[in-house]
Amino acid sequence: MASIRPFRIELTEQQRRELGQRAQAYTSPYCQVIRAKIILMSAEGLANNEIAARLDTSPQVVHRWRKRF
Repeated sequence: MASIRPFRIELTEQQRRELGQRAQAYTSPYCQVIRAKIILMSAEGLANNEIAARLDTSPQVVHRWRKRF
């Protein structure tokens, strides 16, 4: 079953750059890295289920962070 993407995310160049830095920071807490990756993948238009599978997390977590951003 495909996941619905009700929360469309459009990032500015500055937001994309900062999230990219957070997503690749080895010294950042794991949860911050995952959140940044979720937002970046959401902005690319990936479905919640696909993001969850790639990041080994639940679709509910992806949905929550997509909605909060």
